[in-house]
Amino acid sequence: MVRKLLYATAICLLMTSFVFAEDQPPANEKVEKKDEKPKREPVVDVFTRIDQGEGEVDALVLYAHPLYFAYKGLFDDAKKKYEMDKFHVFMVTINSQKKLDLSKFKVETSIFIQTEDGLEYPAVPQWVPLDEKSPNKRSGIVRFFQVDAQGNKIIPDKAKSLVIIIKGLADVPERVFRWNLPIEF
Repeated sequence: MVRKLLYATAICLLMTSFVFAEDQPPANEKVEKKDEKPKREPVVDVFTRIDQGEGEVDALVLYAHPLYFAYKGLFDDAKKKYEMDKFHVFMVTINSQKKLDLSKFKVETSIFIQTEDGLEYPAVPQWVPLDEKSPNKRSGIVRFFQVDAQGNKIIPDKAKSLVIIIKGLADVPERVFRWNLPIEF
C-alpha cells in the first residue's frame, strides 16, 4: 500500500514538473519579449479624446488646458505663445486611414466649442500648424475665445462639461469630443 502511494505521489510530481516546464523557456534559449505598447502618461489620457475613425478619418482632440502645459513644463511658453489668458486652446490631429487628401479641410472653420446650454461658438479662424508634412495627416492648434461678445465666460467656472464638435469631416455630420469638468488627474 505504501509503495502504491509513493508511486502515485511520484507520478503527480512528475506531471506537475512537466506542466511547469512547458510554461518555462529552456535555460539556454533567449526569451523574446512581445511587442509591448509604450506606456502613456496619465495626463495625456485625461486631456485627449479620440473618435471612432468614421469616414475612414480619425480625429484626435487634446484639450491643451493650462494644467496640461504645466505638467509638461511648458506653461510659461504656451501661455505667451497661445495667449491662454484670452483663449481655450486645443491640439487637433486628423488622419486618413486610406490616404485621403485632408489638406483642403478647414479645421478652424469646422470646429466649435459647445456650452452646456447648447450654444456653439466657432474657433478663431487661425490654424496654427504643428505637423503638415503629409496631406493625409494634419495637426495643429485651434483656439476659442474664453468670453463671448457680451463679456460672459463661454465655459463658466461651474460648468460640468466641455464639448468640442468637428463638423463635416469626411462626410461625417458631427464628431463630438467631451470632457468632464473640473479636469482632474
